[in-house]
Amino acid sequence: MNVQTIDSQSVRLPHVAPGDVVVVTRYSAQCAVVVHPEDYEEMQRAREIVARLGRLEPRSLTAVEASVIRSAQDEDFDLNLIRDEDLLH
Repeated sequence: MNVQTIDSQSVRLPHVAPGDVVVVTRYSAQCAVVVHPEDYEEMQRAREIVARLGRLEPRSLTAVEASVIRSAQDEDFDLNLIRDEDLLH
């Protein structure tokens, strides 16, 4: 995301409370969105987390993980029914 900083003297912005978003329209089309700085920082952190997760290399599942996934695909899945002692050690 490209970020452009504009001095507050150059624009008129409404007050935006944390958790609120102001959508600016021109001729009925969205042309800008104004968010609270704390919300913007949270969105930036979320973008960084997603970017980092995208760079992770996949790993192989352990026997227990594979068993749980196979069992969870069954409609009658109950985690308490997994009792294979070899998988639990």
